[in-house]
Amino acid sequence: KDQYYKIIIPPGLGGESLLLLLKGDSAQGDNSIFLSCNKMPTRAAFEFTNTGNPGGNQEIVVDELIPGTYYLLVGGRTTAGGQQDISLFARKLDFEIRSVSSAKSGNTGRITLRLKGAKFSNVRKVKLKSASQIYISDSVEVKDPTTLYATFTLQSAALGLYDLTAVNSQNDSTTLADCFTIEESNNLGIAGNVFAPEVNRPNQLAIIRVEFTNAGNTDVVNPRLVLRSLGGTKITLDGNNVQAGTTEISFDLKEVDGPSGILRPGGGGFFTVYSLTTGNQLFFLNKE
Repeated sequence: KDQYYKIIIPPGLGGESLLLLLKGDSAQGDNSIFLSCNKMPTRAAFEFTNTGNPGGNQEIVVDELIPGTYYLLVGGRTTAGGQQDISLFARKLDFEIRSVSSAKSGNTGRITLRLKGAKFSNVRKVKLKSASQIYISDSVEVKDPTTLYATFTLQSAALGLYDLTAVNSQNDSTTLADCFTIEESNNLGIAGNVFAPEVNRPNQLAIIRVEFTNAGNTDVVNPRLVLRSLGGTKITLDGNNVQAGTTEISFDLKEVDGPSGILRPGGGGFFTVYSLTTGNQLFFLNKE
């Protein structure tokens, strides 16, 4: 059964970041939380929701609070069909790093890390530090107060476990200890798959899904893939104009919600391609 809660934000907390945590049945729970400011959320209409995988434990981070009343909708179930005990926690986030992705990198190039936390707006540099080495970021891109991307050059960097420290313009710092490992590069690079219908009637619209990911442990810079139709079937990104398609399409690859111009380790996404089944549905995907 869905439950509603409210959180009153006084003027003094305007602009602060808020973490909401739901703790439930971690083994069999499948819970969701939805949040809106000054109005009741529903499962279809809300301002914030959990972005994690299905499970008993969920969270929401509000980047910048607005004074007023936030309404929280909590819903869930268990795979066993029974009830579950839940706990709700809310706290103001200080300048802190909560997580980093990727947690590993090779040592033959550059790596872009995504940091999640709070009060990142004026972060100017990020450092990797071990007992004997320090590496400072080449650049920092702040996406919002709770997310930033930091790029490092780790060519021939020393292998091992590192702390991660963010430093802001007031020279305040926050550290996430023992969270990142530099390892040997695996040189795997981009991996891709093409999923096309096996059987179609002639002259029918076919929907083709092209998936890609960076299977390596360093950034791929300016990543591109080329999809070629080997059977003569025309392909296009425009499902409303398939007749104007070609037999080859190039893709600039970008991680979902990620920085442009690179594909981080583990980052990926997909494209939808359309064709008419006028020839053999044979495709070849390769790097450009």
